Amino acid sequence: MNKFNIIAKLNPNIILKNIPVAVVVTDMEGKILWVNGYAASIFETTKRTLREHFLNDVVVDGIESVRASVAKEMPISTAAMSLAKQEFFVEITAVADGDKYFIMINDATAMTDFLSNAEKSGKLSKDKNHMIYRLSTELKSPIQAIQGFSKALLDGMGGELNDKQMKYASIISKNAAEYMYFLDKFIQFAETESPSMETNYQIFDIINTVQNIIRDNDDMFRAKNIKINFNAEEITKRAIYSDERLFKIVVQNILEAESKLTDSGIIDIKLTYPDLVEVRKSGLTIKEGQSENSFIKLSVVDTGIGYSESDLEDLFEPYAHINRANRKNLVRTFSLGAVQNAVNTLKGSLSINTEVMKGCVFNVIIPVEKE
Repeated sequence: MNKFNIIAKLNPNIILKNIPVAVVVTDMEGKILWVNGYAASIFETTKRTLREHFLNDVVVDGIESVRASVAKEMPISTAAMSLAKQEFFVEITAVADGDKYFIMINDATAMTDFLSNAEKSGKLSKDKNHMIYRLSTELKSPIQAIQGFSKALLDGMGGELNDKQMKYASIISKNAAEYMYFLDKFIQFAETESPSMETNYQIFDIINTVQNIIRDNDDMFRAKNIKINFNAEEITKRAIYSDERLFKIVVQNILEAESKLTDSGIIDIKLTYPDLVEVRKSGLTIKEGQSENSFIKLSVVDTGIGYSESDLEDLFEPYAHINRANRKNLVRTFSLGAVQNAVNTLKGSLSINTEVMKGCVFNVIIPVEKE
């Protein structure tokens, strides 16, 4: 059955009513004018009852959070309380249209509770990490549905949209993409942290792998006006023995992190053979028979704004960001935490040198010969 044929027959209003996220419309003072079924569900009441209330009755500083979201054009986190007096946390994304606010409300309690428990235990257990990875499809499916419906609307498959519908569908699509990115990085971190993660060591062309990653991210670099320089002239043996998937995670996530700090700048990527003194200083053990060519050093240097000293304290520790409001920092540490986990699994070392407004240097050393 062709899903797009089904979508094409749907009225945009039907899609908005049934999309798996809470949608609320209020007047400029916060009086609730319209809600969908998911909004009624998270506030544990009926749509009719919810329309008898103001947003501030169910969301702490609700209308103020809506106005802040509109002004900053970004989600705002706050607390909420259902009509059954059940407290939980939400994230609000809103737009103003004439004399109304159109609001998307995401229930953030489940993820917050999960991460808080993880923080208390100090780390995710093997079973939890394994469960998260195995359930990745189920975790992503609702967001993928939102992405699919919103893209179909934007592509005109449900009929021509007016300006308002186009704006709301664009907001839905943008937020769905952001949540999918968050889930991808969270699941990736959980997988790489799990002791039960499967590895697949094999021979692959390291230069070709890096070139492919650069090529796959061309749109990201062009959007930020970033020039990429790749130098592997020193590498005389392209075929290495390692886990290519984990190595890709390392390169991809470092490039994403440095791109976010760099506008209209340069990122230099270099592969070299580190001398054995540097290998020892990095904390790696040199085994009998190993030479400089037994290791490869990946250096990624940017001309961006760099990290502050306070950033460096927990740059690779997602649990340190759980109770903080900045979701972007949490996603960043999931991403860089996965880099640290992947490097550890590859029996390598990771270091970072950075200074505010003077760029950042990531150095990774990994063994590349079969023991």
